[in-house]
Amino acid sequence: MKNIITTLLLSLLTLVSYSQTELDMLTFNAINEYRVEHGVKPLVFDSLIWEAAEHHTVYLQDNGYPHKYPLSSGHFEMGLEFPSDRLEYFGVSSSYSGECIASWGGRDTDIGNINKVIALWDGSPAHKKGMLTKEATKIAISMVGVYWEKDLSFTDDGHFYELKISGTQYVATLLVVG
Repeated sequence: MKNIITTLLLSLLTLVSYSQTELDMLTFNAINEYRVEHGVKPLVFDSLIWEAAEHHTVYLQDNGYPHKYPLSSGHFEMGLEFPSDRLEYFGVSSSYSGECIASWGGRDTDIGNINKVIALWDGSPAHKKGMLTKEATKIAISMVGVYWEKDLSFTDDGHFYELKISGTQYVATLLVVG
């Protein structure tokens, strides 16, 4: 009995640790509102699509996207090269798929970051088309922010200064599937 309870608790912890964040869901809702404002029907959230989006977001963050990313585009990976490869790996089959990625830094609120990522994609014709495609039926987004700090010291006109700067570097992946 004790082993069954332990196994169930571990399973629950695994499900909780690998599930979308509140920021992901708020962004999902905001993208659906954006779609409705532009005369396109809202999409359904899919947890398998989210797993593929989360995988890619973490991959980009771990590999220094965008400044130190080793590949020619953030849409590519070394192992699961294309968005369709990532979707298939996570058990999603589709006749249509699209991907939007973004990276930005700042110290904004969740709502500010949601507005920022939508504005970034809205400002790019290809990304805007991805958010508004009528071929899609399901969607998921993953946003990951990594906090950073840096201590600086320098001398200016004979005065010594020490500064601490900080911020958060965000990466987001939106996957739309039809």
